[in-house]
Amino acid sequence: MLDLVPSGCTFIKRKNIEISEELRKKILQNVGYNAFAYPAAFLKMDLISDSGCCALNQQMWMAIALADESYARNNWYFALLDAFRDFIERGDSPRKAYLNLLDVSCTAEYLHNNLFFPEIKNSFINDSLSQLDDPNAFIFAQGRCCETALFTQLGTYYEKNHKKIMISNGFFDTTKAHVELSGGFIPVEFSDATIYDDYDLNLIGKQNPFKGGIDIEQTENYLTENADNVVLILMTLTNNSRAAQPVSMKNLKEVKQLCIKYNKPLWIDASRVNENAMFIKLYEEGYQNKSIPEILKEIFSMCDGFHISMKKILCNMGGFMSIRTDSDILRKMFPGLGFRIKTTQILNYGNDSYGALSGRDLAAATIGLYECVDESYLKSRLSGTMYVGRKLSEKGVPVILPPGGHAIYLDINKMFKDRKWNDFVGCGLVAYMIQKYGIRGCELGYQAWELDKYVDLHQKMPERLPPNFVRFAFPANVYHKEHFDYLIESIIELNSEKNKIPNAEIKRRRDSALRHFVVGFELSQQKNREDREEIINLEKLDLEK
Repeated sequence: MLDLVPSGCTFIKRKNIEISEELRKKILQNVGYNAFAYPAAFLKMDLISDSGCCALNQQMWMAIALADESYARNNWYFALLDAFRDFIERGDSPRKAYLNLLDVSCTAEYLHNNLFFPEIKNSFINDSLSQLDDPNAFIFAQGRCCETALFTQLGTYYEKNHKKIMISNGFFDTTKAHVELSGGFIPVEFSDATIYDDYDLNLIGKQNPFKGGIDIEQTENYLTENADNVVLILMTLTNNSRAAQPVSMKNLKEVKQLCIKYNKPLWIDASRVNENAMFIKLYEEGYQNKSIPEILKEIFSMCDGFHISMKKILCNMGGFMSIRTDSDILRKMFPGLGFRIKTTQILNYGNDSYGALSGRDLAAATIGLYECVDESYLKSRLSGTMYVGRKLSEKGVPVILPPGGHAIYLDINKMFKDRKWNDFVGCGLVAYMIQKYGIRGCELGYQAWELDKYVDLHQKMPERLPPNFVRFAFPANVYHKEHFDYLIESIIELNSEKNKIPNAEIKRRRDSALRHFVVGFELSQQKNREDREEIINLEKLDLEK
């Protein structure tokens, strides 16, 4: 059972800037009510993302002070590769080879044999010489750079007009964009429909139904008819587009069996896999006595490749991608994939041993891989979302339950039953929260998932509706319980006066890729404006289609 009161954190205090609600409103007008364009200095809490926003700890700052900024093959390149071997393959037997860099008595011969040039084959991260001839480990600036390189190169294996499909439990926004635009693939999701099911508040911290997985029956039915066109199955852990819900080990094993049966690679978006591992330890039968590293070892043993945004694992910058050397499926389907990715990496991001990162970033990321699997850290991380989610739910705020790993998600359809889907009231709510409370969240709803563009193109609603959420993501090690209490009080008050929340109408960059980063709005209190015939009320949507 998890304590529902988050423990104290290291809060990085900024200089206080007094700002009135009227001035925040003026600034919002100036940026077209785009939350991403609002200056962070004029916020009390910034919860638009947890990506790269964490507060580094003492050990990470120590490593930064010892960083090596050599252009090619700096010390922390080798240390990071071995840290990833510990993270995904060694379980309870980590080598912690980076410690050799801190040992002044360490000999050159020892460093040569144990850190710089160890003989490692058939690993997710082969030795450094193998990275020249048959590369399988790649450093990037962040997760979306991994996605660009991966999906662009996968797309080159197919003819231009070949129908190629990727299946997932949930593509996040950047992943979906790169699947479609970089690789020319069709994204198909079979997320767990139970995400909207009622959940007993008394079970928070005691039980978890693992709503982030993929629907196995629907996935296999689809594979039966479309196997020739399916390229791979991508599992996102935790499932960020579905309220940060975790994926059970049972579900992952079932996906692996489908991949074996239909001869498809299993790829993992592992950006929050450490949090997912903690959910498994806490709530899945048979894992209570296993360590987080051992659970991670089991998770990665099932996949043929993975990418990770290190900005989600106690780092401010970084991305990493790896393909399993002994994966016959990947090698047969995509011969030479590793070197193609390496070429993209060098052409676009610099030398392969830094991948657009400074030596300081590599050093911090190395330590972060060990810090992020610490159980005391993970318990504190999960208890924050549980605390906020429970307090809001007790006051009638419609929150997706149980709370996920890194964020709280408001259910906009339940909160605004009188609004129409294309009112984009979630965007109005985000603007209202900034203006009145100085709290910035993120709309991950019908505007972000571009439902209007789908309706315009097909003249009907999709068979499976995207989620309609507003997310408040918690940067790691930044906020105290007092900050959470301020967030809770603000959202409760907002929910009591939700008739004041304006609708939002897109006025700029409607057709841009990942438009929520650049889109502009006008806000309006109108509820009865003219609508197209296919527009229907939120309360009439069948959310379980």
